[in-house]
Amino acid sequence: MARIHHSQIAAAAHVSRSTVSRALQNHPSLPAKTRHRIQNLARKMGYCPNPLVSALMATRNHPHSSSSAATLAVLTAWHPTTQIAPLPTDRRYLTGAKLRAEELGFQFEEFWLDEPGLSSQRLGQILVNRGIVAVLVAPIPSEHPKIDLKWEHFSLAAFAPSPQIPILHQASHFHFRSSCLAVRELLKLGYRRPAFALPGDLTANVRDQWIGGYCATLLDLPPSQRIPPQITTHVTSENIVQWCRVHRPDVILSNETKIQEWLQAAHLEHQVAFANLDRHPNQTDMAGIDQMHELIGAAAVDIIVSQFNRNERGVPPHPRDVLIEGQWVNGPSALRSKAA
Repeated sequence: MARIHHSQIAAAAHVSRSTVSRALQNHPSLPAKTRHRIQNLARKMGYCPNPLVSALMATRNHPHSSSSAATLAVLTAWHPTTQIAPLPTDRRYLTGAKLRAEELGFQFEEFWLDEPGLSSQRLGQILVNRGIVAVLVAPIPSEHPKIDLKWEHFSLAAFAPSPQIPILHQASHFHFRSSCLAVRELLKLGYRRPAFALPGDLTANVRDQWIGGYCATLLDLPPSQRIPPQITTHVTSENIVQWCRVHRPDVILSNETKIQEWLQAAHLEHQVAFANLDRHPNQTDMAGIDQMHELIGAAAVDIIVSQFNRNERGVPPHPRDVLIEGQWVNGPSALRSKAA
């Protein structure tokens, strides 16, 4: 099938080729009505953009950016003195994001949201003045103030929803599937009374996917083996030990690694195993789910770059999630059940 060219669309729309080019790049210099009319006409005519040309034009549209390497800005709110991601999870996100950005020809630059004298408004001005339109929002602590940027200037993505920012496209872990996977792997190992414990705010942060996966998988068990999840404001030694003595689980699924210490202190470690919902590669003593954070970081960059190439900016009207599945890793904390 012959490729449709801009000149053919221009003739059909009774506009210039430059107007067609700007409309297909969704350029804000044209009225939205004009852009939509030309885009709809192009679709009806069977127009298919050349992805290499689209990427080049997206970069050339920003006079402050280099055609060889645009900049991807990463907004972080780490420790105010070290500017180092406080959690292994966060470091792994950025490792994957940086590698992917560089593979795609982008420079990777962090901007510290809490830098003294740097307001959200000032940060936005800096990004615009430097021609930076690709912006990734790293995880934001719950106590951090609202981030007030002019979001309409940027191609955006985040790793997680946050009350400090609008709802954006995001790449995140597929918590529901990983919870299901963990329970089923534990059942294969011979455990028969898997239990689930998390603080309530964390279950809400992941939109109840973890607990949803756990409860869905409990349907594989007879009612007598289904243990109600332990969801409290704070997961403490006292409530975990009491819960274990009442419900008699043989393995606990959680991301609160202190549970292992509490079980040992209560002399329950030989009766109750432990599996980590967020196992990191250096936690070789634990069984659990590796959330594949580097892949999540890379996926977030792909989301941004696809918008960048299509000249899409601002808060999306219909945000999309790219969900990355985790991987089960065996470990000493949950070996084969003695009862198996």
